[in-house]
Amino acid sequence: MKLSEKSIVQLKSNSREGALQELSALAARLEPELNEEHVLNALLHREQFGSTYIGNGIAIPHSKVEGVRGKLLALGYSETGIQYDGQDKRPVQVLVLLLGQPGENLDYLLLLGKLGRMLRDESNLELLLDTGDPAQLGMVFTRMLRSTPVPVMAPHVGGDPALEIMLEPI
Repeated sequence: MKLSEKSIVQLKSNSREGALQELSALAARLEPELNEEHVLNALLHREQFGSTYIGNGIAIPHSKVEGVRGKLLALGYSETGIQYDGQDKRPVQVLVLLLGQPGENLDYLLLLGKLGRMLRDESNLELLLDTGDPAQLGMVFTRMLRSTPVPVMAPHVGGDPALEIMLEPI
């Protein structure tokens, strides 16, 4: 999966809802079948179940929405930071939006896990924050995504299969 310059937006808002609105608008521009309001409502609904803030100034808002073909990935960044629900109270500077189509779970969950692993790495965060140009940011993000190990499901042998995840290098 590649992140192009048109999938990246410098966020103007300093609030979580405003940032999600900007990302929803970007998603609707990237995927004409998407309804911006439906995307925003889905993201806000997801946030009610628990914050998508993962720490270190990064959030991965995600949801499944009608109108997405496969998976949609977009990135929003803020130089000043966005007030989110982070327990460490650090303003969010990077938001990675992941949208999937309803029904398909495994690929969506694997990509979400991969993003979480990739973005929890402090060196990756520094690399992203040091790259101000959207075109370069897309290249850096894509390179990081390609070099991050892919989570795969282990054969189910009992218990909850969602908990039986291991890592396999690319």
